[in-house]
Amino acid sequence: MPNDIKTLSVMVFKNSSSQTGAEIIFTNALIEELMGSTTVKVINHNQITNTINSIDADAVIRGSIVSISFDALARTSYDLVYKRGINAVINLEMKSKKGDVLFEVKDLTDRESYTVYRENFMDQAIIDSALKRVAKRIAKRVVSQMGDSF
Repeated sequence: MPNDIKTLSVMVFKNSSSQTGAEIIFTNALIEELMGSTTVKVINHNQITNTINSIDADAVIRGSIVSISFDALARTSYDLVYKRGINAVINLEMKSKKGDVLFEVKDLTDRESYTVYRENFMDQAIIDSALKRVAKRIAKRVVSQMGDSF
């Protein structure tokens, strides 16, 4: 991070996918990675309006989930899917309190596979677990790329 960035606010990701709750998963993964890998202090912002007072943080990160899609990766001899893939695409930008873009990434993608059990084809816990692994890897890549940019 640049030396003048001591505090940072991470807005809740905008979710353009149909995957309910994905915005919280991606936001939390990024906050955890920032807190664990940098010396910058992550502070709260106004959750209701999703805006930040310019005196609250030195910079703000806004992310958006462009898409989350699912693929059939493997089928049984009876044509039943037993392995699926989840694909996520995000955009993200960090702006200074003056409004200058400090960092930006577009169409960052990651994927994860998971096993489908016939009796729980759309088990939300399994999907959320796979999505958390995707979000964590994306957060690590974002924070790494931020460090490389400065």
